[in-house]
Amino acid sequence: MAVASTAGVAALAPAAADAATSCSSVTTPTLLRGCSLYDNQFILSAPEENYNLLMRPDGNLVEYRARACWSSRTSGAGNYATYTQLGSLVVYNNRGVPLWSSNTNGGGTTVSINDLGGALYVGTTKIFGGSCAPGNPV
Repeated sequence: MAVASTAGVAALAPAAADAATSCSSVTTPTLLRGCSLYDNQFILSAPEENYNLLMRPDGNLVEYRARACWSSRTSGAGNYATYTQLGSLVVYNNRGVPLWSSNTNGGGTTVSINDLGGALYVGTTKIFGGSCAPGNPV
């Protein structure tokens, strides 16, 4: 999965120490089930890498294309985001308490961003339509 860190090279860490899913692959622009994004880690849209989904140090999970397009609105409280084994993308605080959830339990195996418009998918469910025009603030 195309994962990077604004603070240098960073690999994804599994949500649990015994997670069977490898989160360090860099072959696709997706977040796999059981994997997490921590401070300054992000995934990129493919193939042009026009968009990124970033876990900001302030605790907010944000999709960007030159500016913020979508946000979990967890600034000041969030700590990491995990694509759970049940199929929801969840932002947790530093004690593991969920603060925001996509509530998308079910189909699909990845979190991804469509490079043509920036639509954000959790599994097979679109949670953000990809309208990242200047007149559409987060």
